Amino acid sequence: MLQFLRSNAGSWIIKILMGLIIISFAAWGIADIFVKDPNATVVASVDGHKITSLEVKQEVINYGNLISRQFGQEFNIDMLKQQGMHRNVVQNLLKAASIKRFAEKFKLRVGEGQIRDSILKDPMFRFEDGQFDAERFKRFMAMTGKSEASYIFDTQRRIIQLALSDTLGSAIKPPSLLVDDMYNFKNEKRVAQYIKIPNDSMTAPQPTDEDLKKYHEEKGEKFMAPEYRSFKLIKFNPKQEAEKIQMSDEELKKLYDDNIQEYTRPEKREIDAFITHDMDAARNVKNQLIAKKEPQAIVDAMGKEKVTYNDWGLVTSDDIPEEIKDAVLILPLGEISEPLQTKDGFYITRIKKIEKAGVDSFETVKSHIAEKEKLARATDQLIDKTNKIDEKVSEGISIEDIAKEMDAPLQHVDLVDNMGVAKVQTEDSKDPTKAPSQEIVQTVFASPLKEVSSIQENTQGEYYIVKVEEILPKTLKPLDDVKDQVKKLWTMQQQKEMAEKKAQEIVAEIKKGQALTTFAKANNLEVKTTEEFTRDGKPLKGIFPRNVLTTLFKEKPNGVEMGLSGSDYVVAQLDRIIPITIKEKESEEKITKSLESDLKKDIMDQLEEALLKKYNAHIDEEVLDSVL
Repeated sequence: MLQFLRSNAGSWIIKILMGLIIISFAAWGIADIFVKDPNATVVASVDGHKITSLEVKQEVINYGNLISRQFGQEFNIDMLKQQGMHRNVVQNLLKAASIKRFAEKFKLRVGEGQIRDSILKDPMFRFEDGQFDAERFKRFMAMTGKSEASYIFDTQRRIIQLALSDTLGSAIKPPSLLVDDMYNFKNEKRVAQYIKIPNDSMTAPQPTDEDLKKYHEEKGEKFMAPEYRSFKLIKFNPKQEAEKIQMSDEELKKLYDDNIQEYTRPEKREIDAFITHDMDAARNVKNQLIAKKEPQAIVDAMGKEKVTYNDWGLVTSDDIPEEIKDAVLILPLGEISEPLQTKDGFYITRIKKIEKAGVDSFETVKSHIAEKEKLARATDQLIDKTNKIDEKVSEGISIEDIAKEMDAPLQHVDLVDNMGVAKVQTEDSKDPTKAPSQEIVQTVFASPLKEVSSIQENTQGEYYIVKVEEILPKTLKPLDDVKDQVKKLWTMQQQKEMAEKKAQEIVAEIKKGQALTTFAKANNLEVKTTEEFTRDGKPLKGIFPRNVLTTLFKEKPNGVEMGLSGSDYVVAQLDRIIPITIKEKESEEKITKSLESDLKKDIMDQLEEALLKKYNAHIDEEVLDSVL
């Protein structure tokens, strides 16, 4: 079925098929697709709806897989439990069930078309040309551990939540006083004077051997040899697997015939389009085009208020406004249209290029069809393999036996650090095409010793599992091996401490009443004045650290603060406050929308909490802790 989806994702057939899929899961009856063991332990309930240990465990595993991919390290159930994440998962399941009950009781329905359009239009599942990509959808399902039906269920729930949020929040507007306060808070500007004291401007003493020894011991983390790990690896590459697949010309020709619409090219035209508000301006544009003036020169001469220009690029007939379509399509190459009146104004168009309609021959696209289909089949096969591998891993089968059963090459990678750099350099370890990728190395360093990892997918579409064979922990390098580095870092620390002390002295003098400029002049230091800046530091580009910015926006003029900015200490004194005299409409509207969004979220949070109470939501904490 997924093969069919992939082949026909751009046609009307897919729309009917997706509709049938969705209809097959009756509205809000989709919860039944989660196959439940009647003997499964009940972890939580809301208004008669029971949430079982199987559902909770699967959701916790899915959540762990999700954040593992995001952070590049494995999060197992025990780690999630330590952070209390499993309770959040159960709470979200209860909220989803309570919203479902609420929707049922008030007969809130989601149309099949809404769900279908939401999935088909999701940018995550679309090609660059905007068409639905069934392969991406399939990979997403495999990565998240969800079924297609459960994803449809989640989509339906999101649509309901969004509708409720929009409905409940539509009449709520943030008070003008709140908008004003937020506007003033975000847009108030200030000006400050400051002195920089570079750390490296300080002259540090020469360290003794005892100084270096003590620093080496106290700052041992800076002088550690990294942890190294060796591991075994099974890796599947879809492109390499695709090369093993053989396809006959008859198979390829059938795919070509079945998907002929993909290889049918409509006529395309490259068009210059001008739009004006009156006939005289339109005629003027045409006359200037006839005189071979450039489009931008025409706009500059007439003014943007009178004429607008757009280079439409290569477009099909579907991209041309209906009111002028017929007139534009009959224009020969290089011709300029008469003024074409529409509800938006008068169009003048010029045809710059015409690409004739046609059908790519089978011979010209055969290799493309073969490559695409083999890769699709290889991906299908690999997903099946990954499911089998996950089963074998959960059964405790060794990585060596998995390699044999799956007829896959088993690689041994000798000791590498967490950046993939080999402890002992060889020709293979220096070759980036043979060295393990950073994603694989991250998985290795997140895996326990002697345990086979779960199946992983990297950004190249490869699937892999690893088993850590040996771990060499971090060790402190001998002082003699890193003496130059120790001396350099010790000196830098001394310079930093001296610069900090100098900055503290300046702050103390200013707080006694001495002006920053007076102190700077007496000590041969340069005082600079900032441009106007907001509390987020724009547009100062990191001159002041966060603590300095915070203080400057709390203090009145002459208030002072110091802080470390990069490798410099900075002492800043507030010079003046710039009052807000005129509000920028765009900024005010942005703040208003942000506050409206926050209020909608607050309302939905309150609704969910109220529904949990109304429907007597309950979590059996003892059972929850025991099932995970």
